[in-house]
Amino acid sequence: MAALATWFTPVLSVLSRSDGKSAVAAAAYRACTRLHDALYKKVHDYTRKGGHVLSKIFGDHNFSIEELWNAAEAADTRKNSRTARELMVPLYFEWTDEQRVKYCDDLIAMLKKSYGVAGVYSIHKPHDGRNYHVHILFTTREVVAGEFLNKTRVLDEGKKNGEISKLRERVAEITNTHSKLNGSDFYVTGGTFAEHIENHIPTVNIPINASKEHRNDLEDDNEKIRKARSQVSKMQEEYETVQKAIAALKEVKAEMDAAVLIDVPAPQELPPHIVQTSKSRVSQEQPEDFDQRKKAEAAERRLNFLNEAYRVRDGYNLVVKSRKDAETTKKNMNALKNEIESIRAMEPTIFESVYHKMHDLISKFGLNSVAPIDTIAERKNEIQRLSKSWHEKKKELDRLATLTNDKENMKMFYAWQMDERYKNAIVESTAQIPKFNPGNNIVANKQQLDYSDHPYYIADEPKPY
Repeated sequence: MAALATWFTPVLSVLSRSDGKSAVAAAAYRACTRLHDALYKKVHDYTRKGGHVLSKIFGDHNFSIEELWNAAEAADTRKNSRTARELMVPLYFEWTDEQRVKYCDDLIAMLKKSYGVAGVYSIHKPHDGRNYHVHILFTTREVVAGEFLNKTRVLDEGKKNGEISKLRERVAEITNTHSKLNGSDFYVTGGTFAEHIENHIPTVNIPINASKEHRNDLEDDNEKIRKARSQVSKMQEEYETVQKAIAALKEVKAEMDAAVLIDVPAPQELPPHIVQTSKSRVSQEQPEDFDQRKKAEAAERRLNFLNEAYRVRDGYNLVVKSRKDAETTKKNMNALKNEIESIRAMEPTIFESVYHKMHDLISKFGLNSVAPIDTIAERKNEIQRLSKSWHEKKKELDRLATLTNDKENMKMFYAWQMDERYKNAIVESTAQIPKFNPGNNIVANKQQLDYSDHPYYIADEPKPY
C-alpha cells in the first residue's frame, strides 16, 4: 500500500528587486553557469558550484538563459518589481535521471498551459545523493513569441483566490501519476499533512536569510519534532492494535455467550405428550432407537465443534507465523536500506569519475574486455538491484500485514487463547487415536526371526562396539 510522502514539500517563492534580488543572478546560481547582468553591469559566475545535473529552457521564445532573464529584468522598470518566481520541488531519490527529466517536463508543461510563462528548470543533486530537487525559475509575465505581455496577477493574489492551492494540487497530481508509472510506493497531497495525518506535528520553517546559528537552532528543533512524530506514530499504531484486539475480544465473548452447549444429555424417558401422540414419528420409535438418534446428533455436534476447533487453531497459527515473518521481513528491509545508504556514501575517486564519463566512448570502440570495470555504473546497478529487493520485501510485508490485521483471523487468534473448549476438544480427539506399538509391527517381528540356517549367516559376527 502506498504511503503518504512527508518529505514532499514544494515551495513557491518570488524574487523582488526590493529584496535586492536579481533574476539573472538567481538563474546563474540555479544553472551553475556564468551570466552577464545587463541591468547591474555585473557578471555572475557559478560554474564551480557542484551538485548540478542539468538545466533546460522552456517557453514560447528562442532566448538563451542569459537573454531570457535580461529581457525579464528589462520588462519591469519599478524598483520593487517582481521579476521571477521559483517553484522548488523535491525529487524521489530512487528515480533515474531520465524519469526525473520526464517528471520535470510535465511540470513545466503544466506551468506553460496554466499561466503562459517561460523560464528554466535546473535539477540538483546534493552530496549525500538523496535530496534530489528541481528549481523551476519562471517569469512573472506571460511570454508569447518572445514578447513579455501581461503580469500573472492570479499568482500574486494566490492565497486570496486559492490559486496557490490549485497549483499545489496540480503538482501533486503530476507527482502521483509519475509515482505510479515508475512503480514507486508513495503518494503526495496538495493540502497540508494535518488533513491526512492525525495528530501531525509540523516542522518549523527556516527562513532563507537566516543566520548560521539561527538555522542550526531551527534544524535542531525540527529534528526534535521528527523524533516526536515517530513516537506519536508508534503510540497511534499501538492504540489501533489495542482497539482491534478489544473489538475482536468482544465478538469472541458474544459468540461464547450465545454458544449452544455441546454435550446435551439424552432424556431417559419420553415426555408424556409424545407418548400420547400416535401420529408422531418420535412416538413410534423404540427407546433404544431414540437413544441412538440422540447419541448420533451429539456425536455430529462434537465433530462439527472439533472441525471448528481445528479452524480456530489454524487461524491462530497463521497470525503468529505472519507476525514472526513480518519481523524478519522488517529486519531484511532495514539491512537492504543500510546497504544502499553505505553504497551511496562511497565517494568515487578521480579515476573512477573520469572512466565513468569515458565509458560510452570505450564501449563504442569495443574495448570493454581490456578496460577496467566501471565502478560507478556497478554501484548504480547494485543500488537498483537492492532497491528492487527492498520493494519486493515491502510487498511481502504488506501481504503479511493484511493477514495479521484480517478481522476473521484476529477473532480466531483471540478465541484460541480465551476459549479452552477448543484446545480440550483437540486434546480429547488426539487422545482417542491408537498409539503406535512397535511390537505389532510386521517389520519389527521379522528382525527377531532366526536366520541361523541362512547360507550367509555368521554365528560370531563382531559387534560394532
